Amino acid sequence: MTFRKLHLELQSVESLLRQGGGFAMNSRLCTDCGRRLPATAKKCHPCYCSTLQDEYCTSQTRIAEYFAVLSKCELWPSLGPFQKCTVLELVERFDCLKEDNQHQCSVKLDCPLARALERLKAKVDRIVKNTRGIALLSKTLKI
Repeated sequence: MTFRKLHLELQSVESLLRQGGGFAMNSRLCTDCGRRLPATAKKCHPCYCSTLQDEYCTSQTRIAEYFAVLSKCELWPSLGPFQKCTVLELVERFDCLKEDNQHQCSVKLDCPLARALERLKAKVDRIVKNTRGIALLSKTLKI
């Protein structure tokens, strides 16, 4: 049951990220190579492109960044880790989400992505705290 709850929480974040407006980001994007650069950049030094676009935090960019950080923390695609990891291993991966998030929204902690990651962490901690017995060591998930 713990695995199912954790998996449902991971999946529920996407709908939260669809909420909220758009915000300016503290970065610019290179139109040639796609690199994220500081907001004050005039050109991309690696590819020498001077066509840079201001970046915005929108529901689409938040969702894309959420799945990118899930992949980086080895939680996406989600069925793999939930079938082969223990609950404690999954918790370690959830813990890295906030640390590995590179989102630089101008509203900082009020950004829907930052709030969703905080909420996810709190829910994961609560689920694990309420789990008893050897379920923490079990490696099976029946979805």
